[in-house]
This record gives sequence, structure tokens and C-alpha cells, in this order.
Amino acid sequence: MDEFSNSTHVPGEKGEIVDTVFYWRVPKGNTLDSSFGKVLGKKNLKDKMTSRNINTFEKILKKMG
Repeated sequence: MDEFSNSTHVPGEKGEIVDTVFYWRVPKGNTLDSSFGKVLGKKNLKDKMTSRNINTFEKILKKMG
């Protein structure tokens, strides 16, 4: 959460921790404009977290359904 709090945000960008999961919302097309979006892309974090957008989850659920 510190990384998110210390980053600059694009309009409409939000972050929240629920239980032990961090949820991040950024308007479509602004992921790479957000400094936190750049943090998520760091190679040293790949083994610690993953990011997926809601469209990915919807596609997975459709295939499972």
C-alpha cells in the first residue's frame, strides 16, 4: 500500500486493501500513465504479486461456466 500511497495518481485511480488483498482500479487506457502501473511492471515484484483486470476474470469465468 505504501507504493500506491506514494505514487502519483491519474484521475479516477483508486486503491484499497480488503483482508490481505490489494485492489487497484484505474480508468481504461491509463494503466501506463499511472506511476503505480509502472511499479506493477517491475521484474523484482513478479514473484510476489500478479495483476489482472476484470475483463480477464470475466473471460475465465465464461470458459469455466
